[in-house]
Amino acid sequence: MTVLQTQLNPRSSDFAANAKAMQTVVDDLRAHLERVAQGGGEAARAKHTARGKLLPRERVMNLLDPGTPFLEVAPLAALNMYNNDAPGAGVTAASAAWQGWTAWSCATTPR
Repeated sequence: MTVLQTQLNPRSSDFAANAKAMQTVVDDLRAHLERVAQGGGEAARAKHTARGKLLPRERVMNLLDPGTPFLEVAPLAALNMYNNDAPGAGVTAASAAWQGWTAWSCATTPR
């Protein structure tokens, strides 16, 4: 097997600057994903839970086999649109294992 040689220097100032810039982008992505994971707006979530209902992400997570990976599709759809009132475009869609089978699930976000 051919060994690829690198000229990357993790101690260089360029590497440090790139790592810092990348960390900023990763932190921003995580913040967006955390906001999306909350579902709809706070008032809509409160109204939904006051009715004794589970939020969409909770419903989907309750279906999963324990310890199974959860692959959500397009959690950042509609980002910075509709005043950010529709995280994930109002849908939680995911592929995961249910009773040993890989399946898709889709749940809408309360408004």
